[in-house]
Amino acid sequence: MITTTVHYLLQIMLNNQKHAYVLERACVQYEPDDERYIELTSKVYEHVNRTQQFDLLRSTRHFGPMAFYLTWHDKIDLLLADMLERNLLLDAEDLVKLYCIVHGKTVPNVQKLDLIKDYLTNHSHKDTMPHLELSIQSYEDKNKDGEPVINIENRQLLQKVINAGGL
Repeated sequence: MITTTVHYLLQIMLNNQKHAYVLERACVQYEPDDERYIELTSKVYEHVNRTQQFDLLRSTRHFGPMAFYLTWHDKIDLLLADMLERNLLLDAEDLVKLYCIVHGKTVPNVQKLDLIKDYLTNHSHKDTMPHLELSIQSYEDKNKDGEPVINIENRQLLQKVINAGGL
């Protein structure tokens, strides 16, 4: 169990974008099946997902475990939207396939964007669906005209609107 002091210090580290450092320390300090390791890494992954700062872990050894954690807990919508906004369609496709495997769903016999649209229709959450829909539309527009409708910088503004109940 994480103590109040450790929780406070963890929040400081996460607010200063030290996610990778915290995860590295967790790997050194605890065994992967240790309750404290699981609790600590879960808090870091949840913070990354909540703040949509996926790039902080994208090029680290912690990105795969985070993607699996989010998949296991049925929370891939924001990561999927982030991948589309960054033109990482193959990564997004792999994430949806992983989701289907982990949750015992049949992987639809469609490719790339159609697979993601199928996920949107059948598995996404109501609270994150507008964000994912806009990311898909932006991806389609970007690849059709070469000009994105919603770029990465506008994502935070869009998320604020969604959080405020504007969409």
